[in-house]
Amino acid sequence: MMNQYLMLITSQKNISLVSLLSLISLSSLLSVNPAHAFTVTFDNTDFESDFDSWATTGDTSIQEDFESELQYLNKQGFITTGCPDIVFLTGQCFDQQDVTRTTPRKDDPTDAEAGSSGSNHFNYSGNDQVNADGKNATGSFSLTNVQDFLGLAENTLNIDRENGSLSGTRTPKEGSAIRQTITVDSDFTLSFNWHFLTNDTNDATFGDRDYAFVTIYDTSSSLNSRTIDVLADASSSLVGSNTSFTSGTSTGGNGVDDYDLYTSSSLPAGTYVVGLGVVDVDGVEDTSGLLVDNFQVQQIPFEFSPTGGIALMLGLLGCDRLRRRIKINGLRP
Repeated sequence: MMNQYLMLITSQKNISLVSLLSLISLSSLLSVNPAHAFTVTFDNTDFESDFDSWATTGDTSIQEDFESELQYLNKQGFITTGCPDIVFLTGQCFDQQDVTRTTPRKDDPTDAEAGSSGSNHFNYSGNDQVNADGKNATGSFSLTNVQDFLGLAENTLNIDRENGSLSGTRTPKEGSAIRQTITVDSDFTLSFNWHFLTNDTNDATFGDRDYAFVTIYDTSSSLNSRTIDVLADASSSLVGSNTSFTSGTSTGGNGVDDYDLYTSSSLPAGTYVVGLGVVDVDGVEDTSGLLVDNFQVQQIPFEFSPTGGIALMLGLLGCDRLRRRIKINGLRP
């Protein structure tokens, strides 16, 4: 009789212990960081303070209602490959036929056979774009080379050719870019809205040429591991633009519907460089541009893992046992 009594006490203690541990486990699962403060250091994400907190190189400007056709919210960043109407001694925009490098290069000719009879209408800042050929790039954030400015390896912008008879990689010539370093303390995704404009076209031999891109990488990553995502290029998939540019990713005049949405893959907490750019490919006579706005960082919501699911089931089972035990004890005299 005494042994049975001791066994009963031991059993009750074990049930109580299991129930207590189950409650603790369940409590832990249900309180997995629900009130964790999501901290993001990412400033001026909508360009309402112009380019404050952003580093820029080349032809970058702030636009509002671009040519009364393109506006996402209020202000937006604009990045182009256009030449100004003056020549910078260390720049790219001089007439190649002028050995003195004092004659401005006239891009975007109205007649394809007209050579330098174009204008400088497609430069919006008065600044020269910079070299994008990537030779000797070091990832040092210099202002004179697109790859360096963005912290990319020298051949990162030499993307594969598409939709032309020539194989191999494209040859980036010159471009412009912006960047900002951000810090996020939880897993996240990054998104923004964008619109691509160009006077370039697909070439039967060289294929799709000028393009716009984004790069997002952890500052602790190795130089050669950093990649880009192409947003759009001068391909046959573009449509005629209501702006002074020949074509774009939509016609314009449709408000926010004229803008595409880019969303990154899931990224772990850390410090990242966010960079965007546009490059002239193969030739330099046709300008391309990228409008960007409304950068947002979204925290990735907590999801139960298989292990967490098992722990939750055990916690629920333990709670049920505890409930039944309390009920039985309450019925006893």
